[in-house]
Amino acid sequence: MSDERKVRCFLALSCPGEWQRVFGELLHSLKEKLPLSCFKWVRAEQIHLTLRFFGGITASELAQIGHIANSIGRHFPSFDLDAAQLGCFPTIRKPRVLWLGLKESTSVLPDLHRAIAIQTASIGQPPENRPFKAHLTLARIKEVDRSGPQAIEQALRIPVPSFPRWHVKEFHILQSNLSPTGASYTDLQITPLALSTSATLEASPTCD
Repeated sequence: MSDERKVRCFLALSCPGEWQRVFGELLHSLKEKLPLSCFKWVRAEQIHLTLRFFGGITASELAQIGHIANSIGRHFPSFDLDAAQLGCFPTIRKPRVLWLGLKESTSVLPDLHRAIAIQTASIGQPPENRPFKAHLTLARIKEVDRSGPQAIEQALRIPVPSFPRWHVKEFHILQSNLSPTGASYTDLQITPLALSTSATLEASPTCD
């Protein structure tokens, strides 16, 4: 077994700075509705959309991911996202994640997610084998008591604040640094998307 040092990395969309103030408002409203110790809230500045989680990878694997990311970025145009509804995974009765959904008028994001999964399938942890749903994790939830599902159901009905439109023009390789106070993230690479909407959306596994 290799003793080469590994780092925890993932590919993600980092939320724009103007969303952080609105996240603060939304999280404040949710915490008032859900003052439960089983909720571990994500800090507003750390909220992101994960495209692919790799777990621990080596430096050579990180370089490979960087090359693949650059290749994929050239084949996908920039696109817009809007905030949508609140929800939880997997169900309200057995909640594990509280999230804010995202909506897009095109199919760029799911296509981008699929291309990344295909081209990085052999690196790190296998891609998740479930349908992709664009969402931002707001809180992770431990075991809830009997009142928990009802409280969550009521909280999901609160109006979502008005977020500005998010123009996505890049994605990131982020390193996850774990500590007793929680995770923090280091930006390792920013990969721009093609600026023209005429860019090829069919990013095949053989893109170079």
